[in-house]
Amino acid sequence: MISHQRQISKACAACALLVVLAACGENSNPKRPSQVVAEVSAEIATVVKVRWTTAERTVGYVEYGPTPDLGLRTPTETVPTQEHARALLGMTADTPCYYRAVTVDGSATVASEVGNVHTGNLPVGMPPITQTGTGQEEFIVAAVIGTKTSVVVLNPKGQVVWYHTDDRQLD
Repeated sequence: MISHQRQISKACAACALLVVLAACGENSNPKRPSQVVAEVSAEIATVVKVRWTTAERTVGYVEYGPTPDLGLRTPTETVPTQEHARALLGMTADTPCYYRAVTVDGSATVASEVGNVHTGNLPVGMPPITQTGTGQEEFIVAAVIGTKTSVVVLNPKGQVVWYHTDDRQLD
């Protein structure tokens, strides 16, 4: 009877260990991005800053886009660190931004889960920009003079993806 209880006890301990390992899963990788947080910039509502940490020093980047399919990517960091941050550029105002942090270990990569945040609105007083024709293939930098003077970056669809508003009235 005692040896049977020991076998059950050992089996239960092994099952508990498997449950713990399954629950931890891939999180035991010290290069896996953790504590991934994204926030819209207070200065430019189309810019999102993503921060994350790793248990070991690594380099990384962020994959992002307006859908869960992502499609865009930041440049890879050049200096290994445990505290990571990347700015996501090229998003439009008032749209979802999906992202995931990725660390690089040689040729292997380790990614976080996909998260999302919603970009903010363009500043009040920025005139609407409309595009006629097929547009451009690249980004365009333009000055906008309205109730406020701004410098904007437009994507190939003619949408504002970055701006700086100058309140000094230097028309």
